[in-house]
Amino acid sequence: MLINTERHLDHIGGNAFFREQGFPVWGHAGIARREEDLAESIAEYNRCIQNPVRREAAEGRVFYRDTHVANPDHPIQAKFSFDLGGLEARVIFTPGHTPTNISVFVPSEGVVYCGDCVVSDYIPNLEAGTLDDWLRWEQSLDRLEKLNPITIMPGHGAVLQGQRTGEEFSRLRHILAEAGESGCPPTRLAEWLPEKARLLGRVKDLPPRQAKLKNSESPLEIKLMEPGEVDLLREIMLKAFGDYRGKLAVPATAESEGPARTRQALAEGGAIIARWEGQAVGSARFQLKPGFLYVERVSVLPEFKGKGVGSAMLEYMEIVARHLERPMLRLGTRGSMPRNVELYRRHGYEIVSTWPHSRGDDTIILMLKTL
Repeated sequence: MLINTERHLDHIGGNAFFREQGFPVWGHAGIARREEDLAESIAEYNRCIQNPVRREAAEGRVFYRDTHVANPDHPIQAKFSFDLGGLEARVIFTPGHTPTNISVFVPSEGVVYCGDCVVSDYIPNLEAGTLDDWLRWEQSLDRLEKLNPITIMPGHGAVLQGQRTGEEFSRLRHILAEAGESGCPPTRLAEWLPEKARLLGRVKDLPPRQAKLKNSESPLEIKLMEPGEVDLLREIMLKAFGDYRGKLAVPATAESEGPARTRQALAEGGAIIARWEGQAVGSARFQLKPGFLYVERVSVLPEFKGKGVGSAMLEYMEIVARHLERPMLRLGTRGSMPRNVELYRRHGYEIVSTWPHSRGDDTIILMLKTL
């Protein structure tokens, strides 16, 4: 039998040969490749040939001679175990690199065959994924590490054993965390930085905006935070999140955020402050990412909650996103903050991913709005 650990052609390219020999081929039910996919892969490989004569001769085809697409004939729709003559092999879903990634764990030998969920000695391929995929990938690494494998058979690179297994998990988590922080795969960071600098230069041109505050004749004014207002921004944030103190199973990170972290976040985008009759009553930050605007630390003073301040700031963030040429907005919240989830839903945000909080009994919720 043959098991495909994912949908990429370097993992299913031999299927046709084995199926012709009568071998059953197992794989994720989502694997459904076409001959057109193979043709595009060959063309892409051919474009990488530097010598123009060889490229014109389409020598990229040589490496795929007699190859054609054959998908698994035994689709896997849920985790289960194989009985290989008394040897148990468990199929585990490990999405992230692709939605179709699976791993196979042999408990009696402590061996896990994980495809490209783990790769050693080179940078993992994050280019085709999104932030959601990278978050799922981190969760899959957690799932594999909890197996305490003795040996890891990666999709590419050296076999991992002993201390190297832990080192590789740490390396991959670091790469995924950096990609999540920047919103960009490490292999494309050099292309993104000049574009990011250009767009950040436009932040100062954001216009102020007025909005109606409930039960008030005086308008709410929202404008970009001034350079000297960092302490004011932090004061609003700490007062707003202080309202949750003692009410959450896991304390809000805003409560422990230091000035240096605040300034670091501001350098990635900026912040807005909402004022009513000259009093600062709300604030929110934004960070510029390659494909979206990340909204964070939406803060409203306790006595002004429910008056429309949060809604007005969310609407202004859409102006920010369009001004900075971002087609979507993202933000994160907690399952223990249902009023926040409802507020964001009313403004068109959808839940795209959830996962258990790493520090306690709570759920992280990632939400998205496309403009």
